[in-house]
Amino acid sequence: MKVLAATTETQGERSNDFCFTVPGELLMPSLIECTGEKPDGGCGCRRSLGGVSSHVATTTMEVVEREGLGPKTLTEIFVVSLKDGGWDKLLPEETVLAEAHKCAEYIASVANAFPAGAILERRGAIYRARRIPKGEQ
Repeated sequence: MKVLAATTETQGERSNDFCFTVPGELLMPSLIECTGEKPDGGCGCRRSLGGVSSHVATTTMEVVEREGLGPKTLTEIFVVSLKDGGWDKLLPEETVLAEAHKCAEYIASVANAFPAGAILERRGAIYRARRIPKGEQ
């Protein structure tokens, strides 16, 4: 299954790039974003994804193929991440599961739009390739 993982590759192409995650860490979208935030806004929530373990964000992500990982397992990973982040204290269990499932579908749809090895950036709802692997261009 193709997913998105944190990377430091291409960091610095934009002056407001940041990477607080661990390279290779699986990424997921946040459940909330700032109202009215622009992609280049001060918060960074509209240009980044968060690490499932570190719970911090990056503006650069790599499309990776993770053998043996399927939609159900990805959803389970996201449930654990949301619970680690305290979302189970704010939302009912079934809502946490539903949100994790939506996040897994979202990440799969973004990752499947690009070849493995592509380095991406997020600009609101739009993902763009900063680099495509040779032979895939």
